[in-house]
Amino acid sequence: MGTMAIRLTENNGGKILEACVSGKLTHADYQRFGPEFARLVKQHGKISVLFEMVDFQGWKAAALWDDIKFDLKHFAGIERLAMVGEKKWQKGMSRFCRPFTTARIRYFDRSAASEARSWLAEPDSAEVWPAPVLRVFQSRSETKAFYNKISRFYDALSDRSEAPVRKAGLDLLKPEAGERILEIGFGTGHSLTVLANAVGPGGRVFGLDLSDEMVRIGKENLAKAGLVERAQLRCGDAALLPYEANAMDAVFMSFTLELFDTPEIPKVLGECKRVLKTGGRIVVVGMSKEGKHEPFIAGFEWAHKHFPNFIDCRPIYVCKALKEADFQIQKVLKKHMWIPVEVILGTKP
Repeated sequence: MGTMAIRLTENNGGKILEACVSGKLTHADYQRFGPEFARLVKQHGKISVLFEMVDFQGWKAAALWDDIKFDLKHFAGIERLAMVGEKKWQKGMSRFCRPFTTARIRYFDRSAASEARSWLAEPDSAEVWPAPVLRVFQSRSETKAFYNKISRFYDALSDRSEAPVRKAGLDLLKPEAGERILEIGFGTGHSLTVLANAVGPGGRVFGLDLSDEMVRIGKENLAKAGLVERAQLRCGDAALLPYEANAMDAVFMSFTLELFDTPEIPKVLGECKRVLKTGGRIVVVGMSKEGKHEPFIAGFEWAHKHFPNFIDCRPIYVCKALKEADFQIQKVLKKHMWIPVEVILGTKP
């Protein structure tokens, strides 16, 4: 057949190269595509590529080897790669490519080809590529000792900045009379008092904190408010919640999730999901890495790396973590104290 398996089109002054492929790619196709790509990269430094697959059936043997050589040699020259296709295995290709390149890669169905072109044409400032979340360096025993030590001074150190965003989280949770609500990492108990008032005498509030001194102070503050009978506080680890499945109407966390090491965050959220009833609510207030880079975040993360005994937490992707734990996101609030904060409401499906 005389039809070409690949059709090349330059757009945006050569900064975008569109490759429409069909049938099976051959060695001759790569002989055309490779030099054209190299010429544009030499001219612009990096380019974006639209790889559109129309009735695409893969590669002939020689072309597959050409493709591997091309990827190894040229992937560094791609700024963004939009893969447009019509089959599941083609979508899988986009996932397979990601570990081998720093390019931003997205897959689009053929019906969204115009959206793919718009994405490629966006200026670089329109999207911030997610930076990795730092690890947590302290052990559980070190964290417990630290919060036991600062428990008497915790409010003086942090309550002024945390209180407004904590209130935004409680307002989003909307606790109701008669509910059973769990707070993880309750600190000195400010939120517990609000929750215990809201659930009334027919409800119940549960609190879990790693620090036994925080538990003691939380109980004292509830007693002063005359609400200790509505609450059950205990010392424990959120990675293994000591509550039955489907026992809670809601879970609340404020500046707690970012204390857990990155591999532990899914475990903590998985436990939250386990103890929630179907349709139950979760609100997480946390320091955020979302949005544009801020110099203060870089400084805070530097301090976390070098002084983990004093700066024991770090910003995380709060909404992303909840989505990956299969919570249904209902509302997202972006706040700012001295650092960006996400306030996320999710529900258990």
